[in-house]
Amino acid sequence: MKTSEGFVKLYREAFDLLKDSRPAFLLLLLIGFRAKRIDPTYSVHKLKVNEALLGDYEIIGLTRSEYRTAIEKLEKDGLVKFQATPKGTIATLINKALLDINAESDETDDKSPLNSHLIAIEQPTLDQEIATLSPSEKPSKLSIENHDKQPSEKPTDRHQIAFRPPRDSQPAANTPPLTKKEEKEEEKRAAAASSRAVYKCLDGLDLSDQEKRSLMCYSEHRVAHAAEFVKRKQNVDSPIGLMMWVCQQPSLPELPRESRKNVTPQQKLAWEYNQFLNSNGYAAQARQNEEKIPNDRMVILEQGQPMPITLNHPLQILQEDFRKSKEEILKSQRIVQGLKGDKL
Repeated sequence: MKTSEGFVKLYREAFDLLKDSRPAFLLLLLIGFRAKRIDPTYSVHKLKVNEALLGDYEIIGLTRSEYRTAIEKLEKDGLVKFQATPKGTIATLINKALLDINAESDETDDKSPLNSHLIAIEQPTLDQEIATLSPSEKPSKLSIENHDKQPSEKPTDRHQIAFRPPRDSQPAANTPPLTKKEEKEEEKRAAAASSRAVYKCLDGLDLSDQEKRSLMCYSEHRVAHAAEFVKRKQNVDSPIGLMMWVCQQPSLPELPRESRKNVTPQQKLAWEYNQFLNSNGYAAQARQNEEKIPNDRMVILEQGQPMPITLNHPLQILQEDFRKSKEEILKSQRIVQGLKGDKL
């Protein structure tokens, strides 16, 4: 089946993503429709299975700001991985929780049934063989003669089969009850198994098993944000209380500023752009960015309007954003200077 044929599976949980972020939902659908189901024999962009080429976000009605926000949302939720290239952005589906394109690897797994299924289909159990034995067409003379006789005291082989001892999966009725020590051990094993069924983002936090389980009613994305919030805070009296507060907020609060010894390449690029703003008549905007850039956030000018962005994108995307913004600012200044010259 070709990539353009067939269908993709969209799970009902995707409706939560639609309510949370319409741009991310639309971008996920676009990636699902374009992603390769199999490794192509030839690809101009060297795409592999589960990969799609992006760049024309206008086709799904997104602005550049919404496109960046959608990329950040899908990456943060662990659904898609993005890689910027000179010819566009390559998106790779890494999670089938919301959307499944039925990739080639999945088909291979589904084509061959498990051995246990084959055995269950081909070979009936011994009880079923006995139950389905068909009677002979005409009763034998011996059976008529033995009709009035008393049954023998010793059971036949058939009786022994019918009343054989229970299997291991069927506990005997007279199994002795567990002792108090054994009951405690069973409770410990059950508690240990239950404590393992929690989000991985809670590893390393000083929380009890009960506190970890109490966070399972929130989405993993919210819990991970709350965990990072607690890690960046200092001298927290009640980590579980603070995490509960973060998870219950309608909009997740911004993470506290994280002290960093080294500036990332994205932040270095942002500081250069901020210096450009300061030198071209936007000093107030530059001062606001001084507090935002250490937290990987800032505001740029696009079409003369301030637009908030994050610095978690690849360098190529940020370079393109800053380049376009600078060109617009310089162009607007030339227009203003031209108008002043005409008046003179």
